[in-house]
Amino acid sequence: MDDITLITCSYNTPLVTECMLKTFSYFHKGKHKICLIENSDNNETKLLLDNYNIPYVNGKKVLEQNNNWGWSHHKGLDWAVKNIKTKYCLIVDTDILFLKPILNFLDILKEDNSIVALGPHQIFPPKLKLSPRVHPCFMFLNAEFFNSYSDLTFSYTNDPKHDVGSYFYERVYELGKSIYFIEHNKYYNHLEGASWAVEKNTVNDIYKKISKKLSHINIKNCFY
Repeated sequence: MDDITLITCSYNTPLVTECMLKTFSYFHKGKHKICLIENSDNNETKLLLDNYNIPYVNGKKVLEQNNNWGWSHHKGLDWAVKNIKTKYCLIVDTDILFLKPILNFLDILKEDNSIVALGPHQIFPPKLKLSPRVHPCFMFLNAEFFNSYSDLTFSYTNDPKHDVGSYFYERVYELGKSIYFIEHNKYYNHLEGASWAVEKNTVNDIYKKISKKLSHINIKNCFY
């Protein structure tokens, strides 16, 4: 589909990233636009992406480095959304495994201009009193709307009320726009934590098994 870009930020997780891309490709045939931010200098990741002819951006070169585990996941998302050429994007963490086709959800954004983001409702403790939001571990976004306001960013703080994307959603509501919620995790599995970790120990063992099951899927030249 020419009107959407797949966006993901990775950090030294080649096997995790490969599995995500394979499951996406399995359920969505053809070639797809991608903006992949790789924030480490890991040669294995570069070799993997080069082998599959997958374009990527060196986050250490283009992003300002400060907090958030020593690299800038939120800044990577900001940079990617601002630099893609499509009106819409699908933002996912690398530790997402797709279970069903999901690009049909794009029609919801196209048909209703008041909806600017779509994904599973992120659950917070009631005491935080947060307005409903979707975490950008899996989120469709109207990138054109995002880029029309300079203060729409995926800012991050250590405050549990304001994870990656929280300020963005507060601003969306202030602008009179809305978010569409889908059933949580029906369309994907999220192996939380794997996208932040260096591949070793338990995480690596899990993904070796997953990778073996996906070995028949060839993603060479599936992304551009």
